[in-house]
Amino acid sequence: MLRPAVPEFVLTLGGIAAGAAFLIAGAVAAALPEPAANACKTRYFFCRLVLPRAIIPQLMTLAERQIMEEHVAYWEAQAEAGRVLIIGSVKDKPRAWGLLILRARSEAEAERILLMDPAISAKGGIRYQIHPLLNLFNEDY
Repeated sequence: MLRPAVPEFVLTLGGIAAGAAFLIAGAVAAALPEPAANACKTRYFFCRLVLPRAIIPQLMTLAERQIMEEHVAYWEAQAEAGRVLIIGSVKDKPRAWGLLILRARSEAEAERILLMDPAISAKGGIRYQIHPLLNLFNEDY
């Protein structure tokens, strides 16, 4: 049985919440089928969506609400295409942030996928931090 390994950077990016996300990611990924032998090796990336300020649904402007609706629709489509392992919001202080475990063939491909997110292309100060996972699983369970 496989056990997820929690990379060291997780401890600096949200503590327990991010660590728990990696444990969940490992459990979900273990249930996914392996890529075909002739396919490019799939890689995984921990992505953190950083907001320029706290975005509270009740206080969003109409433009922010539209961008966030497009953001959600974009990631729903990416999930359906099999590129998303986990996505969600993390409650943290001083503000919440977005967590994504992305599946891509390369860091360049992962960056292209992130740049096409409407929340990024709207140029409202929202950005991603991307961290390639060196190992998602540890076989010593």
